[in-house]
Amino acid sequence: MYKVLVVEDEINSREGLRDLISKRDDQYQVKTAVDGLDGLNKAQKYQPDIIITDIKMPKIDGIQMIAKIRELNIKSEILILSGYAEFEYAKSALSLGVVDYILKPVVPATVFTMLEKCTRLIQKSVNQQPQFQRQSYHLLSGTDNKMLSNFYKDLSIDSFLCIVMYSKSGSFFTPNWKSFFLGFKSCVLINVYDSCYLGIIHPSNDASARTILTKCQAAAGSSCTGIYRYLKSDPEINWYEAFRQLLSCIPWSISLNKDFFLFEEYMLKDSKATADSNEFFKKLKKCFYNQEYRECNSLIISFIKYLQDNQYHPDYIKMLAASCLLQAGSNASGPEFDHRSGLYVTVYRNELMAAKNFHELKAIIGHYYSEGPLSNKSNQYSKPVIMAINYIQKNFSQPISLNIVADKIRVTPQYLSRIFSKETNRSFIDYVTSYRINIAKQLLDTTDIKVFEIANRIGFSDAKYFCTLFKKYEGISPNQYRSNRNV
Repeated sequence: MYKVLVVEDEINSREGLRDLISKRDDQYQVKTAVDGLDGLNKAQKYQPDIIITDIKMPKIDGIQMIAKIRELNIKSEILILSGYAEFEYAKSALSLGVVDYILKPVVPATVFTMLEKCTRLIQKSVNQQPQFQRQSYHLLSGTDNKMLSNFYKDLSIDSFLCIVMYSKSGSFFTPNWKSFFLGFKSCVLINVYDSCYLGIIHPSNDASARTILTKCQAAAGSSCTGIYRYLKSDPEINWYEAFRQLLSCIPWSISLNKDFFLFEEYMLKDSKATADSNEFFKKLKKCFYNQEYRECNSLIISFIKYLQDNQYHPDYIKMLAASCLLQAGSNASGPEFDHRSGLYVTVYRNELMAAKNFHELKAIIGHYYSEGPLSNKSNQYSKPVIMAINYIQKNFSQPISLNIVADKIRVTPQYLSRIFSKETNRSFIDYVTSYRINIAKQLLDTTDIKVFEIANRIGFSDAKYFCTLFKKYEGISPNQYRSNRNV
């Protein structure tokens, strides 16, 4: 299976290409990006085999994106979408190692001819690589099982050791990894999801498995989390299902507080167990009310360690950590706290629920209480600026102007404008607009509320004007932003 990334800012063209390629041939897995910067980020994350990109796009254009991709040594084959007016510009990209260009309007037969040209180049490159580099396979659907079975069909093997490594940075192995890999010629690397995950298959028997695990763990980077399991040799092994289960169980690192652990069947089951947390929440709310944020952080981490000692389900631990932020805020009072129990904390809650190990969980909680929305930045901003920011964050859904806020905090508009710009390095109106746009993005990410309703909720009576501002700040419309959630 080949990974294809379509980078196109025009939604109909982007979705049309995605549907054309994915529905016609199941050997292509297609993802999309809405502009050059989004394309660059997704190229880094997904490491696509083939990129199809437009030239004229917001933020950075296609040529700039391709140049950055080459600087990052991403080995994708690239096709350019070009209109006749951009033809000469498109040809200049050939110096960046672009395979070819596809003229608009797109002809389906041409698209597949170009894709086949790319796949031939990819296969040629694979055949020229050293053996240890060639032993890398995609395992992105059940149809990818056959290639692994073919690789091992002539080997007499008792069992397999299967490992999934997770690293948020996508950086997995130290220089020792290459020598480790070359020492085991039947070891295979597996692309199981995206660049944050790496699968490993190693033929083993009971005597060698522990040695292999020890060496693998030593070769892996210190920021990695690993889970492993054993599969008995069988021509009908469902590799995809086995690795899918390993992927789903990576968060058990949170409950076990281990960076490398053995898969157990109980990890696939839902747990109904809950802990008695009443006394804990009473202490947490008291500390929060007294603005003892460091103590809040310590209380939460201590309670999580109690849950770890009793091996509560990782989903329960994450949900409890997320509710800590909401529960603490719900008991706060005063204008400087009201906004923190609502939309703003949603970002931190979502990050907590997406955490894959205890290190991430601990870092998110620590950031919330030391550098996130609870930081009043008193060491950076004067009291009038802090008061103005607090007023904006509490009243973003109401009409806000420099005069209104200056009157509320009892300073002149001229003075507030001057010190606000000096201390925050941005104008008062830019701060208000940016804050509202960020709240809009949270609503677009987490709800299905209509765009005009979102505009009204964040203080815009004119939905069209809101859409214009959103595109100015984000480079795409609110609807395009929302459509990218599931891309």
